[in-house]
Amino acid sequence: MLLESYSNNIKEPSVEDETRRRSQKSRKPDSRAYPRSENVFWSTLGAKALENGLARTPTMGWLHWERFMCNLDCQEEPDVCISEQLFMQMAELMVSDGWKDAGYEYLCIDDCWMAPERDSKGRLQADHQRFPNGIQHLANYVHSKGLKLGVYADVGNKTCAGFPGSFGYYDIDAQTFADWGVDLLKFDGCYYDSVMSLENGRLRFPKGPCFKFLLKSALNALQKITVMQ
Repeated sequence: MLLESYSNNIKEPSVEDETRRRSQKSRKPDSRAYPRSENVFWSTLGAKALENGLARTPTMGWLHWERFMCNLDCQEEPDVCISEQLFMQMAELMVSDGWKDAGYEYLCIDDCWMAPERDSKGRLQADHQRFPNGIQHLANYVHSKGLKLGVYADVGNKTCAGFPGSFGYYDIDAQTFADWGVDLLKFDGCYYDSVMSLENGRLRFPKGPCFKFLLKSALNALQKITVMQ
């Protein structure tokens, strides 16, 4: 009944309706409503980057934090503490298990690698017990595997785990990392007193004498290929 009632309400188009339909179909569009194509300009958003060879692809690698966090107990847990041994072993696995060939080239140290104090010249230093040969030795080993080494620092007075921060030492720390052969820096943002100091630290650090960064500066004259995150 509903279908029959519906069909009974459908009207056959009249001659006037058909004439009106054909007239509307053949009518040219109003040029005021449809601008000519030559008057329409399309723009696309893009990103600008320096032609310095940096960050051509996303930074891919391994970072210790999610699995090992800040485990400092190498006496009780020597295989899973933050140590030279851990990163040398991981470098071997990245190569042997095919991660390097798949594009994962960065082996990155997160927080908790440092000694509690800077050395007598104000430089950061690795914990002597857990990294007995120092970061430069580790960097050399990582490079020998065809990988790159990333290291961690903080813009504030202390790292998130309470180790020495880079505030007031930006130039010294940049030079130290370059001397060690570090390829990538994770620059964290704990223990800063204001958003302004955080911004200033992040802007000042890559302008030191050591790191190439994604900004045009004297750093591009260096031969080091370094990425900062």
